Amino acid sequence: MSRWLSLVSTVLVLAQPAHAGENPPTSLPKTSKWEINYDKEACHLLAKFGSGKEETLIRLTRYAPVDSFDLTLMGKLFDTQQPARALKIGFGIAPMAKSDAVAGTASNGVPILLLGSLRIDGKTRATPDEKLPTITAETEANAKAIELSLSGRHYRLENGPFSGPMEAMRKCVDDLVTSWGFDPNQYAGLRAPPQPLSSPATWLDSADYPQRSLWKGNNGIVQFRLNIGQDGSVEGCHILYRTNPDEFADLSCKLILKRAKFQPAVDADGKPARSFYVQKVRWMVRS
Repeated sequence: MSRWLSLVSTVLVLAQPAHAGENPPTSLPKTSKWEINYDKEACHLLAKFGSGKEETLIRLTRYAPVDSFDLTLMGKLFDTQQPARALKIGFGIAPMAKSDAVAGTASNGVPILLLGSLRIDGKTRATPDEKLPTITAETEANAKAIELSLSGRHYRLENGPFSGPMEAMRKCVDDLVTSWGFDPNQYAGLRAPPQPLSSPATWLDSADYPQRSLWKGNNGIVQFRLNIGQDGSVEGCHILYRTNPDEFADLSCKLILKRAKFQPAVDADGKPARSFYVQKVRWMVRS
């Protein structure tokens, strides 16, 4: 048994062009309106598709004002005994791409798959520093379905244009940033965000894996926010999302507060500015 973790700006997602020759998709119509959920530390968009054994609940989640989002798939279609499951996913405007999803079970016993940092246009960074194009309202309007391929089956979740739901998501995220004590307009106008002075991958090490969770084979995902002062100091670590057990979240913040150092954000006038930094760590035991 080995310990493995990644601390990157996203959950590890492996993306490659989809192969040709997919089976004809099974259409799953939307059976509910999109619902915006104002969580304390996140914004969620939820909708239901299909019925019976194919009923699927989709949840899009943002923890910061970015173009990407996490995606949670809930339903019997996603049942698996493995800690991860490979699938292909797209949003109707680019070929489906391969991704690795973390598998689990919701509190009501429904199987779930968790995918991190997806974009409607399907683009991914070739390097951590690559800047991707801003997703426009036109791009969101042209994305009218969620396409999934898993276990040899292809499903098309008929959503309609994403522009309306994503506009509601942006409003929610602006309110979220305000609740943290920051100005969303000032954040959007930053000349440069806060920059780590060392690679985030060095903030945590496999030797940090909690012994109790290692023995039990427990895995965990922790999404966190660091408040960064005008002098680059880390003023606090706040958990935005965690999976059980709690010790992953507590340990992540404890160690990151000790090890993370930053260059402060730069505002529109070129002056140091107080800001924040959002990231995710995935703890996993591999057999």
